[in-house]
Amino acid sequence: MESNKTYKGLAYGGIASCVAETATMPIDVIKTRLQLDGACGQYLYRGPADCATKLYKAEGPTALFKGLAPALLRQSTYGSLRYGLYGPIRNSLGVPSSSSSSS
Repeated sequence: MESNKTYKGLAYGGIASCVAETATMPIDVIKTRLQLDGACGQYLYRGPADCATKLYKAEGPTALFKGLAPALLRQSTYGSLRYGLYGPIRNSLGVPSSSSSSS
């Protein structure tokens, strides 16, 4: 694989991972709040919609993105390496790509 393609894979993998992380962060925050709900014997939320509404009203819209910075750091490194190095490692192991194998 050309180094140019490797760099593109690293960049595209990191960008795609960060976009996906940003889009799903509110869902993850709500999921975590619901998992912790009732840990002290008192339930605050009736479900995901109730959790999102109460969270938005009490803490504002930015509360749905708490923890985004470390999540983006993880995704930018992990996603870049995972997608960018998959092809070169596959090729170095001698595994043919799916486009070069015959059906």
